Amino acid sequence: MNLLLFEFKKLFRSKLVLYFLVFSLIAVTLLFVRNVWQQERVQAEKIDYFSKFARDVSMELQGNRKVLEDNSLPALEEQVRVGSMLYSQLNEVIFAIQSQRTMDEVTKENLLYEKAKEYKVLGGTFHLSDAEMDRVTRLNDQLIREGLPKEDLKLTVQPLLFTQLVLSYAMTGFGFLALLLILLSSVTGEYEEKNVRLVYTLPFSRSRYMLIKLGSFLVVGLVWLTVVALSAYVLASQFTEAVENQSAYPFAEVEGNWIQIVDVIPKGLLLGGMSLILVLTFGWFIAYTFRSTLLSYLIAILVVAGGALLVMNGGSSPWNPLSALQVQQTLLEQYLTQWRIYLLLLVSIALLVVGTLSINRKRGV
Repeated sequence: MNLLLFEFKKLFRSKLVLYFLVFSLIAVTLLFVRNVWQQERVQAEKIDYFSKFARDVSMELQGNRKVLEDNSLPALEEQVRVGSMLYSQLNEVIFAIQSQRTMDEVTKENLLYEKAKEYKVLGGTFHLSDAEMDRVTRLNDQLIREGLPKEDLKLTVQPLLFTQLVLSYAMTGFGFLALLLILLSSVTGEYEEKNVRLVYTLPFSRSRYMLIKLGSFLVVGLVWLTVVALSAYVLASQFTEAVENQSAYPFAEVEGNWIQIVDVIPKGLLLGGMSLILVLTFGWFIAYTFRSTLLSYLIAILVVAGGALLVMNGGSSPWNPLSALQVQQTLLEQYLTQWRIYLLLLVSIALLVVGTLSINRKRGV
């Protein structure tokens, strides 16, 4: 225990860990301030979104009415009739948004899409696919059942949703990499400065010291993740009037079923925590294997950042441990088969630990 406390003291004496924690808190605060400032923009973008549909329908109606002035076409007359109703419903949705009648908004939006489908069947133009309208309708139905207003998940200020947003940014390969680069030098620096010679003269085994070093990495990493999550929730809770039943907000749809935010956050934290352990264990492995700060940094950046980019560009695989570097994406893609990624992470972590200890068991200083 004393040795672990000694490692913490060394890590925090460099102040890089403290600076990183402070930077994380500042980043969370700035993200929240941005989202607060953008709330009016959210409403304006909704209005603009439906106004574009309204303009398109209005222009088509005007053209069709001119055609009907010279010709009597029953099919076109029916299209104009339905189109006029659609245009009226678009304006009702816009008015509900302007009036901030959130539940009316989602109810009227569903009625709007029903009419839009009817309009398209009659030959009218509505620039939204039936699949997308069905997806939004299912979301709106779930929101109505739970009595919740629709949120922009990237600009939300609701405590649970904002916490998930912050975690989605933090629990990525790039977020993990930033912490890893700070911690790597605590191992490589000891070799480059020859301080490790003194450490190995102390009355404990090399393997024990290496595991204590890994333990200090993991504790710092989990403390960082906890600080980020708690700061996001506390900040949003203090400055936002939370809606009732927000824990039931439908976050994502998986095979026809909606996953609530209350399920996503703990599962995301579990997967994110294991992913962070994998990254830090990998950093511990390359630090003790190569014993060079520059080389360790280069390998960490290539593997962790490269793996994250690969996953972001569709290179994820159920049996690729690097898939876990994008936690939210991996969680949603493998939600029904989560056991595979957890098993893969545990096996990868175990192999890295055993491999590192084996490589360094009789290796010289």
